[in-house]
Amino acid sequence: MSQEREHTRFSPSRSEQFFLCPGAPNLLARTPPRPSTTYAEEGVLAHTILEAGLNGRCTNASQAIIAADYDCIIDSYFQNITALNDFKASINDALDYVWNLIDELNKQYGDAQLFVEVRVNPPINSAPDEAAGYCDIAIYSAKARALWVIDYKHGAGITKAVLGNTQIKQYAAGFLYDPATPLGDGVKNVEYVTMVIIQPRAFHPHGDIREYTTTPLELADYLMDLDAQIEVCLDPTAPLIPGIEQCRFCDASSTCPARESAALAVVNMQFASVRDIKAPNMPSPESMDVARLGYIFQHKSMLSKWLDDITKHIYHLQMSGVNVPGTKLVEAEAKRQWYGEEEDRATKLAALIGCKPDDLYRKMFNTITDTDSNIFSNTIFCC
Repeated sequence: MSQEREHTRFSPSRSEQFFLCPGAPNLLARTPPRPSTTYAEEGVLAHTILEAGLNGRCTNASQAIIAADYDCIIDSYFQNITALNDFKASINDALDYVWNLIDELNKQYGDAQLFVEVRVNPPINSAPDEAAGYCDIAIYSAKARALWVIDYKHGAGITKAVLGNTQIKQYAAGFLYDPATPLGDGVKNVEYVTMVIIQPRAFHPHGDIREYTTTPLELADYLMDLDAQIEVCLDPTAPLIPGIEQCRFCDASSTCPARESAALAVVNMQFASVRDIKAPNMPSPESMDVARLGYIFQHKSMLSKWLDDITKHIYHLQMSGVNVPGTKLVEAEAKRQWYGEEEDRATKLAALIGCKPDDLYRKMFNTITDTDSNIFSNTIFCC
C-alpha cells in the first residue's frame, strides 16, 4: 500500500513518545519492529483510500475505493457489512470536511490549494532530516493568509486531542519552516494555522472533528522545543520513562527494562527483576498498609498491560519458531459467531428448521434502571 512509508527517528508520529520518554529512540534502535496488527493494517488501508479519493476528487468513500483500485478486494477484507459501512462512513466524514472547507474558501477567495500526503521536513539542528514526516492533508489560501493542517485518525480505541498535540504541530511547523516547503514563497503570507484532527470512530467531548488555530510564532517556539528535546534523546544516557501513552505503541514495550522495573515496583520494591518473583516472596495483601494497597490498585492497569504485552511478544516469538522456556504454543479452535440482528436471525432460522422463533430467541427481563425509566415515563404520561 502507498501508505507504508519508513519513519524517521524523530518523525511527527513518534513525537509524543520521545517527548515523554527521551530514552525510547536509543532503545528502539536496538529493537526489531513488532509485527503489524490488524488495526494498523486497517488504518493504512483507510489512509490509502482517503489519499486516492482526494487526489481523484472523489466525493464519497465508494468512489475513493474505486479510485484506489480496491473495489475488488474491499468487500472480502471486512467480515460483515456493518464493519464495511463504518469504514466508509469514517472516510466520508474526512472527505466532507475537506471538500466543504475548499468550497467555502473558493467562494470567498477563489484560491484554495490542496496538498495530500506531502513530506515536510522541519529544520532541526540537532538531527538534520530526522524529524520529517508525511502530512495527511493541508489546505492553503494565499488571500485568506491561512493554512489548514489536517491529520486523519482512523483508530477507534485511543482518542487524540488537537490542543497540545505534538504530531500535528510538527507537520504544521514543517509546512511553515521547511526550506523546501510546498507553499513556496507563499509561506511568508501565512498569519494563521488551523490544526485539525478528524477521528470519526472515537468519542471525544469536542466532537469527531477538532480544530485549534495558532500562529507561526507558536510553531516556531515548538521547533525550538523539538530541537532541544531531540538533543536530550541523542544522549546515550537519555532516561527511559515508562508510562501508558509512551509505551502503548512502542516496539520495545515488552522488553523495556525501565517498564519491567516500574511494574515490579508496584508489586514489591525489593524485586530487582522478574526472575525474583516467586510465591513465597510475594507480599500478602493483609500485611500491607492501606497506602500501599491503594498504590498497587492505582497501577493495576499498567501492570496488567505489561503482562499482556509480554504474552503477545511471546506468541510472536513462538510463531517465528523461537522456543521460549516455560511456554507452549497451543492452536485455539476458531469461535463460531452469529451475524445480524438477533430477532431477525431467530425468525429466519426458525423458518429454515421448522420451529417457532421463541424456541431460538430468549427474551431477557429489563434491567432495574430500564424498568425505573419506564415507570417514570408512564407516570408522566398518566398524569
